[in-house]
Amino acid sequence: MGDRRMFAKAIVQSSRFLKMPVSSRELYFQMGMVADDDGVVEAWNVMQITKANEDDLRVLVSKGFVQILDNDELIAYLTDWETNNTIRADRYHEGQYKALKIRVLEMLRPLDNQLTTNCQPSDNQMATEVKLSKDKLSKDKLSKEKEKPVRHQYGEYKHVRLSDAEYERLVGKFGEAKVKEYIQKADEYCQIHGKTYSDYNLTIQNWIKNEVNRSKAKNNSDGNMEGWK
Repeated sequence: MGDRRMFAKAIVQSSRFLKMPVSSRELYFQMGMVADDDGVVEAWNVMQITKANEDDLRVLVSKGFVQILDNDELIAYLTDWETNNTIRADRYHEGQYKALKIRVLEMLRPLDNQLTTNCQPSDNQMATEVKLSKDKLSKDKLSKEKEKPVRHQYGEYKHVRLSDAEYERLVGKFGEAKVKEYIQKADEYCQIHGKTYSDYNLTIQNWIKNEVNRSKAKNNSDGNMEGWK
């Protein structure tokens, strides 16, 4: 990923941009700085750094500066990326979310195509077609969101994200006290090191299992030493 990013004056000095709250504008700049070479960024991580909230992100989305690619993980695409940045082919590094970006933008393309047709529809007809397309897109989006489990924030710094089912499974396997202990450890580790995990459920399971394995190995070692006394 490149270490230099640019912002076009036509974008960041436009009235559309300047009318947004300062916190939304700051979030946009920070997202632009850490985005990969495809203009995709994990918005949640940037929001933690800038202390921005989801309302700031919603403003960017409503104004058309950002397109959310994944609602669950808050993966976002900066829609004016190619206007802001031109990256030479020999310096380009494909981002891990490129396929997701292409898939989502292609899903949105049929809506744009509704506005460009060979015939000349009336204003009412065009408005109806656009509304129907948007309604269909919203229903598809809601349907997909329903399929994804809601993840709640845990820990003092709210880094750990688990669904109700994931939390219950962890408690069933390891007990609530142990799970709370490792949620706190994971939360503090992320806060100190600026680290994030895509799957906190799996991370916590692995940490607890590693502790159990170390404890067993230590007990075996102590037992062997007793035999030599």
